[in-house]
Amino acid sequence: MYCYQWPKIKMNKKNNPLLQQISIYIHWPFCLSKCPYCDFNSHVRTNFDYKKMISAYISEIHSIKNFIHDSPLEIGSIFFGGGTPSLMPPKFVEKIISTLERYWKFSDKLEISLEANPNSVDLVKFNGFKNAGVNRLSLGVQALNDKDLKFLGRSHTCNESLKALDIASKIFKKTSIDLIYGRPKQSTSDWELELSSALKLPINHISLYQLTIEKGTQFFTDARDKKFIMPNENYQNTMFNISNIITEQAGFTSYEISNYARPNFTCKHNLTYWLYKPYIGIGPGAHGRMPAKDGGRVATRMHSKPETWLDAVCSNGHGIAQKSAISAKERATEALILGLRLTEGINKKHFETNTGVKFNDAVIASEIKRLEEKNYIVNSEQKLKLTKHGRPLLNSILSHIVAYE
Repeated sequence: MYCYQWPKIKMNKKNNPLLQQISIYIHWPFCLSKCPYCDFNSHVRTNFDYKKMISAYISEIHSIKNFIHDSPLEIGSIFFGGGTPSLMPPKFVEKIISTLERYWKFSDKLEISLEANPNSVDLVKFNGFKNAGVNRLSLGVQALNDKDLKFLGRSHTCNESLKALDIASKIFKKTSIDLIYGRPKQSTSDWELELSSALKLPINHISLYQLTIEKGTQFFTDARDKKFIMPNENYQNTMFNISNIITEQAGFTSYEISNYARPNFTCKHNLTYWLYKPYIGIGPGAHGRMPAKDGGRVATRMHSKPETWLDAVCSNGHGIAQKSAISAKERATEALILGLRLTEGINKKHFETNTGVKFNDAVIASEIKRLEEKNYIVNSEQKLKLTKHGRPLLNSILSHIVAYE
């Protein structure tokens, strides 16, 4: 029994050459414990009505379908993130995927990713996710030594990561891992050795994230109280450059600031964000950028707290806390911030199509020229992109070139 009852509808999913492709993000907010560095929408719950929860996801998918205009849409990627979505029973994942397929056409090259923690999966569960439709597995390894895993508040061991990855690589053709670097007391030689070891594992994609201290986290309090000292920015940039060198030597291409892949194994879903394509967010705290009738975008944000979201879905059919049209200037700023993360940079023609704003109106020409002279960016008639010298300085560069506040 769904907590909100929708009438049955018949969907038209015939082949259509004009189909606009969208992506779907599914947020599962629950974790076994809260990591001290994490500022994501994740919650620890020992007692929760998960059956009611899954029915709410189905209701929200139906509701969002009714919000979107009538232009034909095709799903190009689905991403189960969190939280820890590998805590979901595979039958829940299958139910969500089958519901999405009921309402929208699936691309022939559909990518369905699921994030997993090494100690929340096994052979049976991995096979269950594959049978549900998942074809890409991202494992939250974070570190390859138990001392740093303990510091990061991770509940798994290095050995558990290796075992989980060994199983995953035999089931999924696409496997990825996350690692965090720039940890306190981590030397460059430590990082070189750890990353080199990671790249020998059975993976075809890797995400490398600098450890950052975010407000509201336990690490923010600990760093403020001098319980540990973070590496300075120059040291972090050195480790970033080391990452690019070692990954390239191992056959991984840096296609985005934090992401590296073997040929043909880039993450299709994340490219949706960086190329500023539309996507739908489902679940507690999920954000969306849905296509609007005028060709623009509608921003959505779901209630973050699982209980609040669930109550809203049961009352209204959806958990939307905010829903608003994004102005052309806002779209331009978002597209700049996201697009410059890509190694290939921003295609100006695509930028103008996606935002409705002339590229030259969205940037400060004098700053573009100054940064180009400093060899931080390359500005051509077709593209704007960062050089290898500019990539570690992305945030600073953006603060100078964005024309709209």
